[in-house]
Amino acid sequence: MSYPYIMKKFNQSRGFYIYGKNAVEESIIADPSKIAEVFFVQDEKGKSIKGVDEIVSTAKSNGIRMQTIDGKKQQRLVGDAHTQGVIAYYTGFSYSHFSDLLENIADRQDSCVLVLDGVEDVQNFGAIIRTAVAVGVDAVFVSDFHQAPVSGGTFKTSAGTIGKVPIIQFAGMGQVMEDLKKNDFWLYGVDMPDEESEKANPYPAGNIWQQKFDGRCAIIVGGEGKGISQKAKEKCDFIAPIPMTSGVESLNVSVATAVALYEWKRQQMC
Repeated sequence: MSYPYIMKKFNQSRGFYIYGKNAVEESIIADPSKIAEVFFVQDEKGKSIKGVDEIVSTAKSNGIRMQTIDGKKQQRLVGDAHTQGVIAYYTGFSYSHFSDLLENIADRQDSCVLVLDGVEDVQNFGAIIRTAVAVGVDAVFVSDFHQAPVSGGTFKTSAGTIGKVPIIQFAGMGQVMEDLKKNDFWLYGVDMPDEESEKANPYPAGNIWQQKFDGRCAIIVGGEGKGISQKAKEKCDFIAPIPMTSGVESLNVSVATAVALYEWKRQQMC
């Protein structure tokens, strides 16, 4: 079965600059064909940045062009971004396909995927990717609407872990949730407790600590401030709120995602 709505019409983005020592080095290791050139920024005294020997060696062994630039050119390339003295031109990011995921997990019933419902902050997106890779999820689903793009900033905040987990872009939240259900995924929405349940009991039954993650799991998290959309909540099989003490309204979405993913991971290891 094909899932054309998940395959972005122009699946590969245009090239962009990535920056940061870890981001550049990990990207070269993951797929050197994606790196067209690496730039090393000189300091104000005209000296090359220290601590880049491994990057130089890796780039050289893969036949990647390198050049030294000054601060003015760095500004033209990436503005005021904190580059740690290393920039690379990334030729284009390619999203994965749902059909590839299904092929990879065909013989498994313990798969876990993460679905982002409108995460618009680049730093949160990068941090979420890093956690998803650390935990070992099989894919991250992202919308083509109200979603932070894969960019240089995302590479930096993910510490170069983009490329180590498939990222699948979809066009409709409701449709992707239905197709996950058709492929035996249980849908777990992670959200904050609502006001009424908090008044009744600050640790309501069915929160993230009582929730059993079983079989194929799709963990759904919402965007900054607004959480999971109401339509997405209605399609979830379970809603697992994160317990909060009084006076704290919500967690940062990247922190909430880490809490949920590591609870899933803990249960897999028990």
